[in-house]
Amino acid sequence: MSGYSAPDLNVASTRDPTEHIISNTGNPLNLNWVYVTQDGTRSQYINPFTYQWVANPSYNPTTANPVVGRFAYWADDESSKINVNTAWGRADVGNTNSVASPTMVDLTALQDSTNQITTAMANGLHTYLTTNNYATLNNPFFDSPEQARQVSASAAAVKHFKSEITSYNHDLNSGLNMFNQPRFVLTTRPDRAGWTYNGSKWVGVNGLSGNPGTTNAGTPYYLRILTNEGTVSAPDSISGSAPNIADDPGLSPSPANKHIDYTKVNNTLNTLVSYIQRTDWPITSGASSFQNKLYPAGSNLSGGQYPSAAVAAARCAQLAINIIEYVRCKESPQQIVAPMRLYQTISGSATNYTYNSSLPNGNTFFGTTRAPLINELGTWLPSGTTSVGYSLFYVEVYNPVNYGIVNYSTTNITMSVPIPVVL
Repeated sequence: MSGYSAPDLNVASTRDPTEHIISNTGNPLNLNWVYVTQDGTRSQYINPFTYQWVANPSYNPTTANPVVGRFAYWADDESSKINVNTAWGRADVGNTNSVASPTMVDLTALQDSTNQITTAMANGLHTYLTTNNYATLNNPFFDSPEQARQVSASAAAVKHFKSEITSYNHDLNSGLNMFNQPRFVLTTRPDRAGWTYNGSKWVGVNGLSGNPGTTNAGTPYYLRILTNEGTVSAPDSISGSAPNIADDPGLSPSPANKHIDYTKVNNTLNTLVSYIQRTDWPITSGASSFQNKLYPAGSNLSGGQYPSAAVAAARCAQLAINIIEYVRCKESPQQIVAPMRLYQTISGSATNYTYNSSLPNGNTFFGTTRAPLINELGTWLPSGTTSVGYSLFYVEVYNPVNYGIVNYSTTNITMSVPIPVVL
């Protein structure tokens, strides 16, 4: 196999034939082919002590055990690059954010003997992204460094420094978002958020165990909603089917089996809402938030859809609930996942969400889950009924093709339907 040349990553770019993908020096960046035989044996492996590729003495291709493939790979550390979406410049560029802001990562640091990103270019890139970005979708954030070349004044410099910039990176170790606040990991399980079980409770990477948004909150945050989160770290699958199985977030959310802790739900939900409502995004100009972007308040906006700030805030709560519900469904093996039903109470500046077992009203929120869509519901009561007794229900459920529910036992369904009886 030595006759095959190693793959070169630093080849000419298809879009820019005169440019090279990694470096314009033209020097090759050769990778190492690793060959694999039919039984899975590889031609080389990395020595765990020296981190060097070494020949595998067990590799011996034969007619009975031929080579069936080869691979080569390259790992690029995005966290070491400059994020063109968040970087801007120091105070001399006009940046008045705090020194901890990601905008203080200076784009003008990108310079060499042949090119540089100037102060004017840094201002232009920042302005392109932030001008009305939360009121319109005219200039969304760059999805790749290539998209940053839309700003013509800096296009040549951006192309030149293509291997030094990125459109996305984050620091996994700090567990913080761009507000310097704990980031959310979209999971209901602490082990999947990097937490560990210390023998008596789950603790975050910061050594604390409190709920999101509370004193002594563990970080990073995750969608903490389960009453019993178990004691097993890094489970490979959800096991069991009883209502008290700790690691299945898709079981009934009602307090009947106390499977979901609504104090945890309230803390998690309010923290999510507070992030949606934050107005100090460091990559925008002015006080802007996701609430302003998605649910602009004011009778003259969006055809009057959102006539008040209170309605906009309520829609943020619904969005936050749906985020939790999406993850519940994703992590649950249940064919049907009953939605959470929360009652909102507002007292002064405090807003709380608790389980609602009564009839829905204007303050009730339902989650969006893998719940069946009921087309028709009918009830039958024996003639002369004068008190609560047995009744017959007819429920017609819409089950679209490929919805995923092949059959479902009705013995798993519990209903609580208050029916007024006319005597």
